[in-house]
Amino acid sequence: MKINTTAENYQRWNETVEGLVEEHTNELITLYEHLEGKEAICKQLLGAVLTAQEEERTRLARELHDSIGQSLTAIIMNTGAVENSLPPGSAFTKEKLANVRGIAAQALQDLRNLIYDLRPEALGSLGLVPALRSQVEKYLESAGVEVQLKAVGLKDSMPADMEIAIFRVVQEGITNIARHAEATNAQILLTRKADRLIVRIEDNGGGFDPGQIMNGNMQAWGLRGMKERITLLGGEFYIGSKPGSGTLILAEIPMERNLGFSRE
Repeated sequence: MKINTTAENYQRWNETVEGLVEEHTNELITLYEHLEGKEAICKQLLGAVLTAQEEERTRLARELHDSIGQSLTAIIMNTGAVENSLPPGSAFTKEKLANVRGIAAQALQDLRNLIYDLRPEALGSLGLVPALRSQVEKYLESAGVEVQLKAVGLKDSMPADMEIAIFRVVQEGITNIARHAEATNAQILLTRKADRLIVRIEDNGGGFDPGQIMNGNMQAWGLRGMKERITLLGGEFYIGSKPGSGTLILAEIPMERNLGFSRE
């Protein structure tokens, strides 16, 4: 009887343990599903925010072109017409009008550059790499930075949403190098390996402390935006830098993700 009782106790104890394990397992599954649901909602919200950003960039570009752009063009044309209509002996007035026309022309060029950054036409018409080449030429090579831009394995077109996201990430990297790095050399490499895209942006500039910059510093909004876009694509984002040693930005993104952005 004692042996049977012990066996029965063991069986009851085993059943109790199994019941507790199953109960806790179900709790963990429920918790995981809850967290997974929250993560999905966060990604949806982030995707909506980034989509809204692209739509706002497009709207703002149109507004700038249709309002300020046309006004500056009118100033240039009217000052030129007034200058040509002045009688001989109006050299001083002509000089002033020429100065106004020159200022307006420079403002119009700056505006066109801004509109291009907001809505790069080359991205839609020529594709990702030519659009990035244009950014490199405008912001880095014109400043004397020697740049190697290379794309490997990108013969096939990628979804529009991914193309826009990658363009914005690299564009921000180029802007950061131009504004902050004080670099003389930079490398931008996009490599497709099987079903993943690897983006590598590296410079030999002054570098920085990533932990200090990313933790609450308002100047890091661009870097945070890069990380958010890569995260939304289901990818991984890494910053390697320290003062005096340049900067490496590395992102790895699965190619099948789709954010639903629009180029229009």
